[in-house]
Amino acid sequence: MFEITTQEKKINIEYREDQFYINKTVADFKIVKIKSNHFHIIGNHKSYLAETITIDQDKKKITVKINNQLFILDIKTKLDLLIDKLGMSNSSSAQLTQLKAPMPGLILDIKVSEKTEVKKGDPLLILEAMKMENMIKSPIDGIIKHIHIKKGQSVEKNQLLIEF
Repeated sequence: MFEITTQEKKINIEYREDQFYINKTVADFKIVKIKSNHFHIIGNHKSYLAETITIDQDKKKITVKINNQLFILDIKTKLDLLIDKLGMSNSSSAQLTQLKAPMPGLILDIKVSEKTEVKKGDPLLILEAMKMENMIKSPIDGIIKHIHIKKGQSVEKNQLLIEF
């Protein structure tokens, strides 16, 4: 599941059972790749030409041009939506000193060590939850003060993982 926010509205997109759903309604459209970053979209008896202009993975923004009109899309994954729902995305990065588990799961890998300097968006660890591997990235620029977990350890929601 993804949530896409444009300048005008939020759109929920899901892909299950070989079918796209937009806002829980079956989406009847076809996408044909014309060339790199260029697509032809046919849906609801209309034709659209789309071009991917930029992709900013850190900010989770995509700029696309559809029929010569620019759109800036904010993309949220299922994990982002869950973190928002848990109220963990509203933390001020200037005051953030702890990273807690957004959900229960299993620590598959730890990508940093204590005293490591990290930048916002750097990978910190991989948390397996709900049968999905989730890369947990640094929410701030900082230095790892203490790592409270080990590879292979099970963690509970809101358990302290890393201190900055």
